[in-house]
Amino acid sequence: MNDDCSCGFQTRISQDGGCGGVRGRLGGVPQHEWDRVMSVNLNGTFICSQAAARQMMALGGGGRIISVSSVLGLRGITRFAAYCSSKCAIIGLTQSLAQELARHGITVNAICPSLPPTERVGHMTNLFNNSALQVKEATDALLSGTAGSTPVGRLAQTEDLAHAVSFLASDGAAFLTGLSVPVTGGSFMRSETVRPGRNAVPAQRQYARGAPSRSRAPWRKRALCEPTSTL
Repeated sequence: MNDDCSCGFQTRISQDGGCGGVRGRLGGVPQHEWDRVMSVNLNGTFICSQAAARQMMALGGGGRIISVSSVLGLRGITRFAAYCSSKCAIIGLTQSLAQELARHGITVNAICPSLPPTERVGHMTNLFNNSALQVKEATDALLSGTAGSTPVGRLAQTEDLAHAVSFLASDGAAFLTGLSVPVTGGSFMRSETVRPGRNAVPAQRQYARGAPSRSRAPWRKRALCEPTSTL
């Protein structure tokens, strides 16, 4: 955040940082750890956004609020329930504030980066491994696997995130608000198909059993633009 409220709040504010918290099966996550992750990631974003919005409205002239969510806010994964939930909630907060603040000329967006090669990757793998050698091997495997599964063939860099934030803060993004922008090198695309199966939610299972025509099932597509395909 810009410390100079006379201009930083007026033009743009970027909220970064966060808490990964405990990783593990949901039944083994202590309440205080869940609360800690929510307090840092979600409550911190809310408090900062609220303060920025108040100042921007008081000064007039619009502004930019940009938060940092995560690709795990767009797609949850096992053993990261607290982190995924907190980052998904930031996206909901972003959309709500975007509608509230649009009439004041304030745009609200979030970026959702994939895994960057920072020291936090080692922290993630450290929670599942005992020795330093295991941590290093797991970290290297995670980074190389992520790069290999990314269409552009590399990991996200801090410069990639900075460029995305810079654009959203610019005049060129004045008509963009309420977005959660994946900065993932193509590893996440919103038209991904959700197929029912063992891990489908109960409502999806019920529809799959009773649907007279599978081609019309609503869980077939996440995006309206995705062409219908045979399951």
